[in-house]
Amino acid sequence: MKILLQQTGTALYFKTLESWTSNSNQAFDFRYAQRARNFIREQHLSDVNVVMVLREGLPDNIVPLPFQISPPPRQSQI
Repeated sequence: MKILLQQTGTALYFKTLESWTSNSNQAFDFRYAQRARNFIREQHLSDVNVVMVLREGLPDNIVPLPFQISPPPRQSQI
């Protein structure tokens, strides 16, 4: 099983900060959904899904994971 980021408009997978790929085998594997979610927040990414690839090479087994990415809580000023 792999945990990947996929752009919603292009269906490309995250590879590096500078590149995205159409090949899920070349994509960066976050290994854990929470790690992918944190990365989305830290990098201020939008229009991406966290997807789980159950078996490589079978598009039917790519499952978007339901995450609500919210901004970090605001610090109150005293």
